[in-house]
Amino acid sequence: MPKLKKNTAADRIIACSFQGGGALGAYQVGVTRALDEAGYYPDWFIGTSIGAINAAIAAGNPEKIRVEKMHQFWEAIATPDYLNPSLSINTPETRKLEHFLSSQTTLFCGQPGFFQPRFPPPELGWHNTPDLLSYYDTSPLRSTLERFIDFDRINSNATTRLSIGAVEISSGKINYFDSFNQKIGPEHIMASGALPPGFPAIEIEGKFYWDGGISSNSPATYVLSNRCPKDLLCFTVHLFDSFGMNPTTLDEVLQRRKDIEFSSRVTKILQLYKEIHSLKNSIHILSKYIPEHEKLSPELKECISKGRETTVCLVRFLYEDDSTELSSKDYEFSHKSIIERIAHGYNTGKKAIKESPWTEPVPDTEGILVHDMSAIDHLNIMKEEKDE
Repeated sequence: MPKLKKNTAADRIIACSFQGGGALGAYQVGVTRALDEAGYYPDWFIGTSIGAINAAIAAGNPEKIRVEKMHQFWEAIATPDYLNPSLSINTPETRKLEHFLSSQTTLFCGQPGFFQPRFPPPELGWHNTPDLLSYYDTSPLRSTLERFIDFDRINSNATTRLSIGAVEISSGKINYFDSFNQKIGPEHIMASGALPPGFPAIEIEGKFYWDGGISSNSPATYVLSNRCPKDLLCFTVHLFDSFGMNPTTLDEVLQRRKDIEFSSRVTKILQLYKEIHSLKNSIHILSKYIPEHEKLSPELKECISKGRETTVCLVRFLYEDDSTELSSKDYEFSHKSIIERIAHGYNTGKKAIKESPWTEPVPDTEGILVHDMSAIDHLNIMKEEKDE
């Protein structure tokens, strides 16, 4: 019977990881609110792309107002609804029309406080540097970030840790800017969300960076690869689902491609880390049975140093599409859609907290447990349908 290790607040780190996904990132605000209300205040926020913006706002504000600031950011960049709610007929067809009109507005006009069309457009060949080769100009985002984020708080190293992923263009490697290792500014967050060719590369210390999601859209891997001195409880909020139905329309083809591309093969990645952590914890347990004089051997010292006794509990939330959403869902920023996605995240978070499987002890021999809250939610729905 494997020994079980019970986590307590005093001996664990709470982390929150946000995947990229454009306008779908509003869902992460709702999940954060649910966790906040349940008393889960992360010590560490990690994000990519829009997830980096959400993570930076959360880390850059005190616990009691961070969710409010996240709400205010999304309100600031939202576009008005096209159809008057009191006049429109709430049918799947009208909802699809609303999604379409809103996304087309974004394509032609950009988003307030976020990005605007670049003039002249890149096809005219007026520019030849990565920071100007894009369809949109993201310079409005800098002042928006400065409005909602206290960068002095982030860089104090005395509050909440922030890590954000971006890809260095020339090497093609993902790099994580970490407030524990360097000073974080608006440019680092903008670099994490610089998805080409829509957005321009961001220059930092002589190097150009693009959106971290084009390399890895699952920043939880950065958390899992770090050697934490305490047990780790990590809530990770994903926005793209690699599983889905066969497409029956061209738009569904585009949507499925995007879902698969940006889900970043998260299932296989998590399985790999489960095996790694299991091995590390097994090494630590075995080291206890080695005589002390044998541990002086350089070879055994090296082996024992690779072990760890801390455990990891990873809780995965997954945004589930509305049946009316189109392939443009990640750049559909209407006020109505943003409010719906925040509410969706909040309801999902509340259901997960009611289950709270992460409060169960973690077997020392495994080292890591993964709780997929979307799977639990599906099982509950199936059970309710069966009971009816």
